[in-house]
Amino acid sequence: MNDLNNKQITIFIATSITRKLGRPAEIARLRLLVDTIDGAARANGAKTVCAFREEGWKGEDDPAVFVPRDFRWCVECDGAVVFPEDSYGVRVELGWLSALQKPILRLHEGRIRHQTGLEKYLHRVCTIIDRAITNPDDLAETTSRFIESIRGGQSLRDFSQNG
Repeated sequence: MNDLNNKQITIFIATSITRKLGRPAEIARLRLLVDTIDGAARANGAKTVCAFREEGWKGEDDPAVFVPRDFRWCVECDGAVVFPEDSYGVRVELGWLSALQKPILRLHEGRIRHQTGLEKYLHRVCTIIDRAITNPDDLAETTSRFIESIRGGQSLRDFSQNG
């Protein structure tokens, strides 16, 4: 029996905000996606941590504050939902998460695309599941399945292969 069956699962949500500042429509969409993930997590008895939300849906200023906090979240989480986009910060977090062998649900807007070799071959280091967000309504179900997989209801390998 998986020891996560008896504890509350924590999901780290990693997303870029810096390039969205000054673009209210993009911030609103990202906030909707984060809220959807959080709602699905809560419905499955899990909790989420997300810098974007913790910072009041705006950017962060002081790396001396957010770098240690985000690293601690990576260490303490049971899995992560990641929006890589064009964010160096999220790529750093992908590195931390993979080194810590955390399962990762990596979400791509529209279609799956890997911008670097590290992204393309990260599955060799840890369990990583890529999903394209073509319909945000499917995000809650995808998040729920990811959490169930972490908890042990289905293997992450099955989840990654069955879409």
